[in-house]
Amino acid sequence: MMIKNLIESWLSSNEITLVCTFSRPNMVKPFFEALDEMLLPRDKIDLLIFDNTENITLHPLLEAQAKRFESSFKSVRLYTSGRVGGCTLLGQSNDKFNKSKLRPIWDMWVDLCKLIKTDVFFMLEDDTIAPPHAFYTLLCDFLTCKNAGFITGIETGRVLFEWMPVRLGVHYLTRRKNKILRRLSLKPTERGIKEIDCSGVYCFICFTKLWKKAIENQKGYILECPFFGMDNLLTNNIKKLGYKLYADFRVWCDHLHQAHGSLIKFNKRNAVQMLDIWLPEANNYAQCIEIKK
Repeated sequence: MMIKNLIESWLSSNEITLVCTFSRPNMVKPFFEALDEMLLPRDKIDLLIFDNTENITLHPLLEAQAKRFESSFKSVRLYTSGRVGGCTLLGQSNDKFNKSKLRPIWDMWVDLCKLIKTDVFFMLEDDTIAPPHAFYTLLCDFLTCKNAGFITGIETGRVLFEWMPVRLGVHYLTRRKNKILRRLSLKPTERGIKEIDCSGVYCFICFTKLWKKAIENQKGYILECPFFGMDNLLTNNIKKLGYKLYADFRVWCDHLHQAHGSLIKFNKRNAVQMLDIWLPEANNYAQCIEIKK
């Protein structure tokens, strides 16, 4: 009861934005079906639907969803960046960042700093299916965990086949300036709330000004940063600003992946602990090393 009163008291005097980011039309239907089931104080939430593409088929789908939710949320905005997606080439080097699939994502994160008008925001990516209790659980963590600046649920990575092992998107990190030397994912058997060093950005709550400051401190792409590390550096910058990052293992999300003509859901069932480590003698990373007992 005390937690419920705390959340209701906070919502009575604070505003929050739900940010939903999209780049793929086939994710729209399952995403909004899950959003329908999510427990939310909709009349107190500003909904921002962010279309980060120039895809002529995606925007009408999102426009229809924006109209459908107009009567339930406090406000609904649909924004489109009109960006051309980046490409991914096997073996491409880090100096091709401007042409990679990560550049449009980074630019979108920058855009959010200007578009979010509330002090706090809750963000979901289009390929993330969060459980119904995700918002209230993470908001409770945000209000009660010591010096919290970023609270995330748990999501695994994704690979080509659903039977292949994947890591969690929450990590312990060792870095030298912008160089990531070691990235260790947490064990999928963890329980409760864990303090972390960095995370993917798929289902989380954060202070808007803190998000902006972490981006500004990164100053865009750094050549020393591996492709897999942009969100890790961004969230780790939040920690460097003096705030704590937490992952709540009560909030397990599905990670959608389109493969072989169907949508695959990656979750805890195929998760393992993995390590990435920098090999200076090879000028490259040993990635996805599975940790076994």
